[in-house]
Amino acid sequence: MKEKFSKSVRLMDLSDRFVMIKAEKGKNKALNEKKFEPDGTYVPRILFFTSDGRFIVESYNRHADAEKEHKYFYVQPSQIVESMLFVLKEYGNEPMPVMFEPERSHLDY
Repeated sequence: MKEKFSKSVRLMDLSDRFVMIKAEKGKNKALNEKKFEPDGTYVPRILFFTSDGRFIVESYNRHADAEKEHKYFYVQPSQIVESMLFVLKEYGNEPMPVMFEPERSHLDY
């Protein structure tokens, strides 16, 4: 997962606006709290929290091809970017980042 997502420029740019933590449940008893298991104990999953530690329930994978039974599981970097933009828009204290699409070259041969 890490290797695939680290190749996404958009994801890497947005990650500067978040505190990102990789947590392994077996190594930290605090992770047994219900707020870390909103729809089960499956891994991997990505959860978003406010700066004061409140879980953002509505920040799940809303992509059309997302797994409905695993709302916080992401397959593609674009799915995470979508959730990150949602969180920044709804909960961010800074202006939204401007996202540019790469220009396409129209060459006539």
